[in-house]
Amino acid sequence: KNIDFEDRNILLEVTKNKKERFVLFTKLSAPKVQQLMKFNTRKSEYLFYNHLRNRPMNYNDVKLFLRRMQENLGFDKLHAHMFRRTFATKLHENGASLATIQVLLGHETLEMTRNYIDVSFNKVKRDYDNYIHATA
Repeated sequence: KNIDFEDRNILLEVTKNKKERFVLFTKLSAPKVQQLMKFNTRKSEYLFYNHLRNRPMNYNDVKLFLRRMQENLGFDKLHAHMFRRTFATKLHENGASLATIQVLLGHETLEMTRNYIDVSFNKVKRDYDNYIHATA
């Protein structure tokens, strides 16, 4: 009920900090969201549902899923925050403002958002070159 395919967003009513917020998804992701909805044969109100345990997915379900994925892919390490950090870093490298990234991640402070971003030397050099050319 909280998925808007026209504006490509999902309203999260239950969050870690107890505040409702919207998350966005891409045009490329929309068919996957629809596929998840069709897979929901129990007609649960949750997009992510543990059908084996007949309940909404929780933190431990995701942790187990990622652990299995890590083993299957042969990765040394794989956890949910790696995806959040990569998402934040890629947005920053592509020019998104810290304020935009803060909203997308649902952070209370810009400082928390800064902690998620790994600034590459290439990004530093590109920004430096742009700044030097703009002022020269």
